[in-house]
Amino acid sequence: MQKHFRRIAITTDSYRPPPDIPAIYIINHSSWWDAIILFYLNQNVLQLNGRAMMSEDGLQRFPFFRKLGAFSIDSSSPKKIVASLQYAAEELQTGKHVFIFPQGDETPLEQRPVHFYDGTSYLLDKLPATPVIPIGFYHGLFHHQKPDWFIHIDDPIVFHEKLKLKEKTAVLESGLEKTVDTLRERILSGPNDPLFEPVLSGRAGVAERFEKMKKMLSRGGVQ
Repeated sequence: MQKHFRRIAITTDSYRPPPDIPAIYIINHSSWWDAIILFYLNQNVLQLNGRAMMSEDGLQRFPFFRKLGAFSIDSSSPKKIVASLQYAAEELQTGKHVFIFPQGDETPLEQRPVHFYDGTSYLLDKLPATPVIPIGFYHGLFHHQKPDWFIHIDDPIVFHEKLKLKEKTAVLESGLEKTVDTLRERILSGPNDPLFEPVLSGRAGVAERFEKMKKMLSRGGVQ
């Protein structure tokens, strides 16, 4: 991780979910790194007893994710999708937290509006009292050789009335979109703002090592 990123940072006011209240976490999906960052975040910050739902194809290509707590959703048939969602509901009922990338496939980071499949809403129909917590990921190159990765965990999404499946999905889409857009605006106002705290500090890139050497030589009187 350190050799791939300049840093990973989380907003200081991110919501910190209580470990004893099982919740569903919805995360935007724009990069192959999303799952790895999610597992790193849970292991080092959230420290929840959680499972992550991933595509069957993804787990077949990268089976090591199973060792990190991932389980598959097979979208090849409605019957298999329902079976995976029922398994997720059972995990929630046993006290585990469940992480979902509800967009399904990787989607461009700036694509709007955000579109979800209805799996999260299906789980809410089964377990309506379960909190749904949006996690926003945003990444990019910000004047450095290596990318920065930013995270914001928003407050749980509240449903004020009974809604149909598609209506719930629309509320969830809007909620995660707001989380990601809020994170983006904070980054644009200054990615080194004190509102971000480090989760991981990466190794210096070639450009940063060159600048450091240049300063050392300058202090030594070498131009």
